[in-house]
Amino acid sequence: MPFLPSVLVDDDGIRSQEALRRMLKEDFGVFTASSVAVARTIMEREDVQIVPTDQRMPEVGGVAFLNEVHEAWLDTARISIPCYAQANQMDEMQAILMLAQQVNEGRAEVENEFMRAVTPTGNRKAQALMAQVFELRERFEWRGLGEIPHSALRIRDAYAAFDAERRFELGYRSVADNRTCECGAILRGLKRPIDCKLFGTVCTPETPMGSCRVSSEGACAAHYTYGRHKDAQASAA
Repeated sequence: MPFLPSVLVDDDGIRSQEALRRMLKEDFGVFTASSVAVARTIMEREDVQIVPTDQRMPEVGGVAFLNEVHEAWLDTARISIPCYAQANQMDEMQAILMLAQQVNEGRAEVENEFMRAVTPTGNRKAQALMAQVFELRERFEWRGLGEIPHSALRIRDAYAAFDAERRFELGYRSVADNRTCECGAILRGLKRPIDCKLFGTVCTPETPMGSCRVSSEGACAAHYTYGRHKDAQASAA
């Protein structure tokens, strides 16, 4: 019997969940979940290759859950489904098919399913407008990564009247990260949140010490909320 890639459809909309299950069942092993808690349980129990999830899940956002999947199950392909995309389930099907082909062929790459609207060269008109109004900064400092040349935009002189940074004379003050914080290495994929000495001790959601913790969708925040329980179970085992 040929191997069927497993798909976990994580969607609190029962109708769209069932529609996807019916369309996928002949070519995939299909699991369904109406909440992130159920989806997490299935991920821990089953070998799942692809996870499409609704962005607007009730208790935990779909993006946050996909961040968790990325940390705990690196080989699992992930699809974030915007709420408006549910109107066109053929796009969802095509995206799942493309990911299944990557899994079967041992590939891992970025592909564009929405070719009828998003071309390889992008939206030329929008790009021209962006180039007209904005220009590259010589350098910009990113939290956790430091200063990176030509990595951010600023408003051109011709549109200075619309630039709040100039209009209100907003000065920039560099704020150094905690020397013990490993956020930079975590953002670059060199370390995991649990490799940081501050993680879960002095650095918590209530007392964030680095940029990975500030956002609820940051790597450390997601791992603190979900992944640390798996770490504890693994240690106990």
